[in-house]
Amino acid sequence: TGVVTDLCQDGIGIHAQRALKPGMELALLIGCPDSDDHMCIPEARVAWASGDYFGVSTRTMTPEDCEKLRQMFVSARCQS
Repeated sequence: TGVVTDLCQDGIGIHAQRALKPGMELALLIGCPDSDDHMCIPEARVAWASGDYFGVSTRTMTPEDCEKLRQMFVSARCQS
């Protein structure tokens, strides 16, 4: 369980309850607070980690999914 803290073209920054190691492969289910909107990223890899903060590479995502994730992130930031 974690919180998406930032997005970039090739990945996602996440603050989590658990430290992960670079190279770990993950499947992510990302949901918005106060919304039923969510998306699944079945293939992601931890690119870097510092304590319980890490970056996940999402290079296999389609441009459409990248845009949906960006819109979810912007919407969640506006609500907080």
